[in-house]
Amino acid sequence: MRGLVFLVVLAAGAVCSTAQDVEFKRGDANADGAVDISDAVRLLITLFREGPALACADAADANDDGTLDIADAVYTLGYLFAKAAAPPPPFAAPGCDWTPDALDCRAYGADKPCSASLDMVFGHAHTNHTSIPELWIEAAKTTFRVYYGHTSHGSQIMTGIAMIRNDLFNYNNGAGTLQIRETTTADLGNPDTTAWVTITRAQLDRADNDRNVVIWSWCGQLSTLDPAVVQRDYLDNMDRLEADYPGVRFVYMTGHLDGTGVAGRLNQNNELIRSFCRAGGKTLFDFADIESYDPDGAYYLDLGANDNCDYRDPVSGQTRNWALEWCAANPGRCIACASCAHSQCLNCQLKGKVFWWMMARMAGWEP
Repeated sequence: MRGLVFLVVLAAGAVCSTAQDVEFKRGDANADGAVDISDAVRLLITLFREGPALACADAADANDDGTLDIADAVYTLGYLFAKAAAPPPPFAAPGCDWTPDALDCRAYGADKPCSASLDMVFGHAHTNHTSIPELWIEAAKTTFRVYYGHTSHGSQIMTGIAMIRNDLFNYNNGAGTLQIRETTTADLGNPDTTAWVTITRAQLDRADNDRNVVIWSWCGQLSTLDPAVVQRDYLDNMDRLEADYPGVRFVYMTGHLDGTGVAGRLNQNNELIRSFCRAGGKTLFDFADIESYDPDGAYYLDLGANDNCDYRDPVSGQTRNWALEWCAANPGRCIACASCAHSQCLNCQLKGKVFWWMMARMAGWEP
């Protein structure tokens, strides 16, 4: 994919579906472990001189548009000699390609297999951001340029990445840092359930567009929307955007908790989004899942947890707060913040960690 990763802030994730079978480095058409002029030559021979078939066609797809043509050779040469953008992930080091297309990779290097069970749904189980190899954080920072549309609840991710910011997990601080451009005038349900589509297309169609990641988030609309509307206005539109902009990574997202528990309309809509993502190999930032668990894995959705991390004590029936309780029991492990919109600082902190885990996985990291 040429480089647009739109994190449509939906609580993102999805079961990974990929056409290739082993890890590879994008641009390395001759599979010798390096990306150089010989790769462009190898691809051109295959395309125009009826040369031998490529063992890893997906590696030769330098611009990641799902097809092999002269544009891939031009892309490689531009990167090598004209200081143009680097090939999309997996690049820098071999990795798995989680963007579905018709190309495969049957043999490359050590033939390290890509597991189809590794999905791209990111939630409470992905908060150990310091375990991510530095190589993959750097790859994410240099590869992706994020466009993030959100209102107040979606700002929790931005607050979270600010809370854990350091020299490695850095953004919007010049060259070598992840670039995130925010738009805060709309979200997935505001002013209506389709305005975000128009805004997204307008951004992607700009002559000067350089965004390859776009994030759109929900506010509270999933608590009341009919599932048929969520399917039509959100999931179907996302699917069309992915088809119309094959060089863009779109990230789906679930909606924040509202206290209605497992049987509530909100959870029904969130489950619809999760199922759609897992069935289609989408990337999902699971906003609601992060709010459903404390860092020790205790589950609160069935206790009426809400976006403020409040829940109902199953014995006394009183309202308690799992974030405040966990921080009190774990001194030194919670980072203070000026404000985490509608919630507790720990909730924002966890979302910032999951965000970086997701970015590394999108860059090709396979834990």
